[in-house]
Amino acid sequence: MKIIEKYLLELDFENSDLFDLLSKFEKVIIFKKPEDIEKGLLKYKSISPDTAFLFKMPEEKVLIFHTVKMQFSIDIWFFDYDGKLVLKYRNVKPGVEKVSSKFPVQYVVEFLSEMK
Repeated sequence: MKIIEKYLLELDFENSDLFDLLSKFEKVIIFKKPEDIEKGLLKYKSISPDTAFLFKMPEEKVLIFHTVKMQFSIDIWFFDYDGKLVLKYRNVKPGVEKVSSKFPVQYVVEFLSEMK
């Protein structure tokens, strides 16, 4: 069992959209600390297509993300407290100032977009 699968099982997400998505990746990096969440993927010049980045927020609320100063396009998926998919954006190009969850969410997953 992968570490991330164990982590999600502890959160009781085994049969969730969040678990299904993350189980497709070789590696999952989890951002929980406020400073890690704030910086996000900006510290990377490139990312592997086998890696997903999970943002675990302290509370469920409407979130705004961006891709300003990023070097690559990403997909951004928003999940509620129970790990249910709320909204997803595909192929978000660098420089987008506002990507809203539109609804309250607690988890966000970002990964390299398959489209160029």
